[in-house]
Amino acid sequence: MLAIASFFIWLSLGRISHEDRERIWHTIRDSKKLWILLSMAIGVLSHWIRAVRWNFLLKPLNHSIPNVASFASIMSGYFANLGIPRTGEILRASLIHKKENIPFQQLFGTIITERLIDMVMLLSITALSILINTDLILSFLKDNNINPLQIVLVLALLPLCFYITLKLIKKFKHSKLQKITRFISELIESVISVKKMPQKQYFIILTVLIWVCYIAMFFITKYSIEATSDISLSKIIVIFVIGSFAMAVTNGGLGFFPFSIATALVAFQIESNDGEAFGWLLWTSQTFLNIVLGIFGLIYFSFFGKKKVYFPNSNVEG
Repeated sequence: MLAIASFFIWLSLGRISHEDRERIWHTIRDSKKLWILLSMAIGVLSHWIRAVRWNFLLKPLNHSIPNVASFASIMSGYFANLGIPRTGEILRASLIHKKENIPFQQLFGTIITERLIDMVMLLSITALSILINTDLILSFLKDNNINPLQIVLVLALLPLCFYITLKLIKKFKHSKLQKITRFISELIESVISVKKMPQKQYFIILTVLIWVCYIAMFFITKYSIEATSDISLSKIIVIFVIGSFAMAVTNGGLGFFPFSIATALVAFQIESNDGEAFGWLLWTSQTFLNIVLGIFGLIYFSFFGKKKVYFPNSNVEG
């Protein structure tokens, strides 16, 4: 991951002239910081909404956690993902398991559910961006020799591969493989529990608000640079989709996120240097936010992360 990130940092900054790097730095330095701060505030709001939403997934499993603990675990997870991608989900479930004495499998299952719902939302926004920018996107893919049908085929094969792998594991009687099967079954049970969720309408509203906040972060940041201030919402949605997928390629999108954003902006007739500056502003501000809040999360669990002990025959909780 770090090697890939280093490569794209070189593509983004290393291969351009010293004068161009100076222009990018001056654009970042002279950007309107108020818009950046507002974008970061919206980022905090999106994370808090996600923390509140988690309890809706836990209610069918007869569990509930304080919103502060939920928020702290989510930010700790994002912080961990900056180092080793996808470890944040494990850390998030582990921290709550330790503090609230909730089974790890159930917590992790709800996180998997979140990820599936997030993927549905991202694919829906992707479809919307394609519909409103069809000609432009097809032209971009053609210019870069990218076959959209191949992308769709790969995405369609992933769930099929998972299903076949699970079936093969179930056929073997080895004890460790059976443990894996039971673990996966418990995860699936937690995922299915979303059907039993009370007040589904509030969960849906919170989900939509999270993704509105994500897009708003991009839309607000565009006003920080003069060159991007006139970009339409439809184009911002395309840039958001590209940036969202780019985040999964390297640690927190390091290197690849700014490069992808800059490439997309060039397709929208924005100068490359301004596109690079916009991408690095977005990435730096949100990464800084994740680091600060992630450290807060770890500090929180250092002081308040001890497991609860329940006394069934008394009203005392220790």
